[in-house]
Amino acid sequence: MMLRLETVDPGLVAMVDGASDATRRAVAAAAVALTREWTGLNDERVLALPAAVAEGRVGDCSERRAVNSLVEELDGVQWDVQDGVDAGDATAEEHLEAFSRARAAASVAFAADDDARSAALEGLYEAAMAIDDLGMLRDAVGRVVL
Repeated sequence: MMLRLETVDPGLVAMVDGASDATRRAVAAAAVALTREWTGLNDERVLALPAAVAEGRVGDCSERRAVNSLVEELDGVQWDVQDGVDAGDATAEEHLEAFSRARAAASVAFAADDDARSAALEGLYEAAMAIDDLGMLRDAVGRVVL
């Protein structure tokens, strides 16, 4: 089965696959920090989940459920903005901002996956969609992995 990240950057997949689980968690955390900074996403639910992961609470924890709820909310917002673009009531830039915030929240949610590899790979994919700058993402991962 092809991973979503392989379609975007197979090199990032290789970096994650060569890392320990602890490093994979650190990669996911780096993706979260980068997307939060880049998008300005500061919802309290997004702030609570990385702390929970650092304390070892992953999988179906209350903090992750809260972020998943936020992802659903933000996805709804970005679709509403897209409808606004289609109707001429919103700009493509406004849609990109809403889309990026939703993908940033998804990156945070994936960081709490039970499996450290999935946390890193899926979190990186969502981060790539959020920031649309693979060079910046590779640099962030490289600082953790190397």
